[in-house]
Amino acid sequence: MARTKSAENVNDPATGRPRPDGVSCRGPKQYRARKLVNGQRIVRTFDTARFARAWLEETSVKVREGRNIDVRALDGVVL
Repeated sequence: MARTKSAENVNDPATGRPRPDGVSCRGPKQYRARKLVNGQRIVRTFDTARFARAWLEETSVKVREGRNIDVRALDGVVL
């Protein structure tokens, strides 16, 4: 059974507009974007729902074009 958004979690609390699919609100200035790519879930957190939606669209384009590179292992590397 698929999970559904609760009534109070459908709209963006900052703007009052509906949030796009794949974007959830974790708290003030914490919007989580979730994307499933090749069976792996990629999750990023952004300051605004607009940035989260833009990242989702950019990631979707990269996956369609075959340019998506998994950089999760490099996220914790400090140079």
